[in-house]
Amino acid sequence: MSAAPQRVAAAPARGPAPRRPHLREVAPAPKRGRAGWVGIAVIMSVMFVVFAAAAVQTLLIQTQVGIDDTQRSLDVARAVEADLLLEVASLEAPARILAEASIKVEMGPPDNRVFLAPIVPGQLDAPLDPPGDDPFPGSDRTTASAAEVGVGTDSP
Repeated sequence: MSAAPQRVAAAPARGPAPRRPHLREVAPAPKRGRAGWVGIAVIMSVMFVVFAAAAVQTLLIQTQVGIDDTQRSLDVARAVEADLLLEVASLEAPARILAEASIKVEMGPPDNRVFLAPIVPGQLDAPLDPPGDDPFPGSDRTTASAAEVGVGTDSP
């Protein structure tokens, strides 16, 4: 066994080593005292109050928009109601009803009117006579007696 020549790497030529700054001991970072935590708490509280105020303002604006929409709808409904009341008043006018009755239905005022006097109980000394055979004179109706109709009889 032959020994192979081994190569040994030659050490690079070194010049003077770069100078490092002197290390020094640094004091630990100062701990936050109560003042730091109180400051953070105050800032967070102020931010929360501002956010809450913005949320309340948004809620108020949304509510006001709803109220405005309802008010607009109410105004429109009142205007429609006023128009309908005016139309009802014009349709209920007696002159219009008479005109419609005479034109469309061919109605007119009666030729002779008969007014009946009211009878107050106890005012008459004698009872009234029953109507005659024909209680509706001048009509085409024929009257039947109670016996003919079967009123007051026991037979079916």
